[in-house]
Amino acid sequence: MYGYCIMYGVGNEYMIHPDDLDSYIKFISKGYRILEYINKSSDYLVLKYNGNLFRVNKNLFRELPNFIPKFEIGEVVLVNTKKGEIKGIVLDVMWHYDKNEPFYFIKVENKIKSKRYFDKDLKKIT
Repeated sequence: MYGYCIMYGVGNEYMIHPDDLDSYIKFISKGYRILEYINKSSDYLVLKYNGNLFRVNKNLFRELPNFIPKFEIGEVVLVNTKKGEIKGIVLDVMWHYDKNEPFYFIKVENKIKSKRYFDKDLKKIT
């Protein structure tokens, strides 16, 4: 199961496991990253993003039913450009709240692109 976490307000720090609070604050400030649900641990859900685990209150998690990201972090993909297709590496998998679909940040030739790439913009290398 995949989903994203909503921002939490000041005074609601109890919604994040104390050992994860500092790293979670840095993580969530970047936007709605798509996380994988791993399991439930006592009062928290255990969520995974790019090898990092976070324990958060279930009320922060928004499930994306029947969703699996088309591309994964670290995956080499083909990017459609005006000059043709070039190779890039997926750096981030995010959720576009208004469009209700995933988007990706990538790196091309050691340069991080600021453009948001959607599923239609990228291709798997087979």
